Amino acid sequence: MGFCVCFRTIANLCSKKRNINVVSRLSGEKLPELKLAGKSQNGVSVYRGTDNAGVQYTVSFKKDGSPLKFIKKNTYKKNSSYMETTGRETVVKNFKKNDSLYLHDAQSIVKTKDLYWLNRHFTTGDKVNIKQKAKYNDTKTGYKSFVDGVTLYNQPSNPNWYWTIHERPGITKSVTYNRYSPDWQNIQTYFELTNFKFPGGAVHNGRIGYDKGCSATSGNYVRKTMVNPYGDVLNIDYSVKQK
Repeated sequence: MGFCVCFRTIANLCSKKRNINVVSRLSGEKLPELKLAGKSQNGVSVYRGTDNAGVQYTVSFKKDGSPLKFIKKNTYKKNSSYMETTGRETVVKNFKKNDSLYLHDAQSIVKTKDLYWLNRHFTTGDKVNIKQKAKYNDTKTGYKSFVDGVTLYNQPSNPNWYWTIHERPGITKSVTYNRYSPDWQNIQTYFELTNFKFPGGAVHNGRIGYDKGCSATSGNYVRKTMVNPYGDVLNIDYSVKQK
């Protein structure tokens, strides 16, 4: 009886190690020691561990031992002569759906009197929140599997400014909002295209931008604007046929 129990324990340990090695290979991460954190009624096992740098890992397995999800959480703090930033990064890899999600939440505090950053001027004590979310159609979070991403910059004490960047393969949309007074506000939107194919096969490259807002001198307006100070050029190649 004791031999059977011992043999079963060794088999379970070997199975656990093999399963964790599979997750390490699929995720591309070197995992620390993981310990069983819980087991659900449907047989899903959850393991957790923390490496020497404080990065937290959570891995779950289905009842048959195949990997289900991989979660990596990293909290960091960065200091420089002009800025202090604290944040958290989270990576979620779903092996069942074969997709991934990257989340980043941070806040930067300006430490200098005049800092030009994010196309505007900041001063000592100004806080900027940064939120990022990116989706991938693979557990490998590389450029080839990138599907969709959003980055949002704003100030908790200043509702009159924000900057949103929405990215997809071949196209980036940027929206910047500035409100200086009730009768002076502006929304600048630009699209940057990189070998972006439209229906029909035309391939677009370049950048085009528009301003929409109101001012005491112009009233309400919508007009094309140069986002790039050296000029924005939108090149369209109509000779490329859609496959």
